[in-house]
Amino acid sequence: MKAQYIIALMFALVLGASTHIVYNNPETLRNYYFSLSQSCTLEREYCITLLSPLKALSDTAFEIKRKNISLEKLPILRIYMSDGALRKIQKKKTSTLNEKGRILLNEDDDWVKATLLADDGKGARKARAQIRLKGDWADHLQDSQRLSFRIKLRNNDQIFGLSKFSIQAPNTRDNHTEPLFLDMMRMVNVLAPRYYFVDVRINDMKIGIMALEEHFTKTLIESQGGREGPIIAVDEDLIWRQRHLNVLSNQSGLHYAYRDYPIKVFKAGKFSPGTIRTQHNMRAMSLLRDFMDGLLPANEVFDADKTSRWWIISNIWHGLHGAVTHNVRFYFNPITGLLEPISFDSGADPRKKEKLINSIATRALISDINFRQVALENLKQITDIITSDEFKEDFNHRQQEYMETLAIDGYKLHKFSADEMRLNHSDFIRKVEKKFTRPAKETASDESNEKKVRAADPVKPIYILKHNGQLYTHLRSSVFWYPDHAE
Repeated sequence: MKAQYIIALMFALVLGASTHIVYNNPETLRNYYFSLSQSCTLEREYCITLLSPLKALSDTAFEIKRKNISLEKLPILRIYMSDGALRKIQKKKTSTLNEKGRILLNEDDDWVKATLLADDGKGARKARAQIRLKGDWADHLQDSQRLSFRIKLRNNDQIFGLSKFSIQAPNTRDNHTEPLFLDMMRMVNVLAPRYYFVDVRINDMKIGIMALEEHFTKTLIESQGGREGPIIAVDEDLIWRQRHLNVLSNQSGLHYAYRDYPIKVFKAGKFSPGTIRTQHNMRAMSLLRDFMDGLLPANEVFDADKTSRWWIISNIWHGLHGAVTHNVRFYFNPITGLLEPISFDSGADPRKKEKLINSIATRALISDINFRQVALENLKQITDIITSDEFKEDFNHRQQEYMETLAIDGYKLHKFSADEMRLNHSDFIRKVEKKFTRPAKETASDESNEKKVRAADPVKPIYILKHNGQLYTHLRSSVFWYPDHAE
């Protein structure tokens, strides 16, 4: 009798411990299952069958916690692809990870067909789509379960109010940090893509929570009260192809100057002379190209009000990555005729200690007297916002919701405080006061910083000859119309 009691007690302890592990580690269990299932080669169906109890445990662990979150807060996105499509994606992923440098270079034929079913609690919606891998570095591909995808819907369809978007593992955008950063940008009337978390299932396999990020279409602008206008950027495809060549050729530090890269328009459409859309596209590209070539001063290209607001928030959040030139996106406002920044991929972390963060625009504008005046006015407004009790309450509420959502998938995250934002804000004010003690100019056109931005060219003929350097192309793009082929 005593032995039976001991056995029963031990069974209860094991069951209790197992339940605790399953409940608190759904992400670990799913990743373990997915890694094992990917290892199944011969007799794959038999292998998958043997692993099914592990999958059932991991799915159960996730669903137990998932029930506490509504579809409105955590929508479900189901993606269905054929075996052929999955094999094509897997082949692209494997070839990228096996290559030296592990840089994802997308081609026009990487897209595969998919069917989407989306449910945000307001009713399920079905749509046909095209899908491909996305991300520059291997962090978007290393997780065998949570691959990053670019998704574009066909026939002008929409789900979640979006026609084109990306999904990626939350950690590739710093988990809850990126949505908090983008929320604050929108709070101060700076454009930012919609960004939230979704429960993703691929061919009914539970993938887990992914971050959904709106891509650059007119709905991004219109959803935030703007008038339709082109979104442009320095085309970074050439940057990554040169980096890839550098790795393969064992050469480092060889890159083109930014003025040698094409300017691209997201969803440029057909070149149709005389149409408003084409005229706006041409004007937007000309503004940025002429600025980079030194033909126009910054204050005739960039909106001082929106750029200064972006600058302030980026520095409060220490969003250095989003200030890198090929990461900056601009919206051409057809009413003002100027370019406005769009917040994107910030790499923000309020705990970091950064120097004054500048983009290609603010680096050139910072000595302009009008920009300084506008920036100081906006700094006062943002000071009032960030020091208010309402901001603290709203910030804590949003953060709590994001953290609770990610927690059901096993994420254990740092909790930021509004006081951290306020300390960074005070530090930024000191940096600005120091910077602004230097004489301002009526125009930024002759500022040395701006000249450095435009004239700096790391491609030196002597370097290429001395080190036998290789360039991906020796021709500067002369193509004015440059649509986003692989976007």
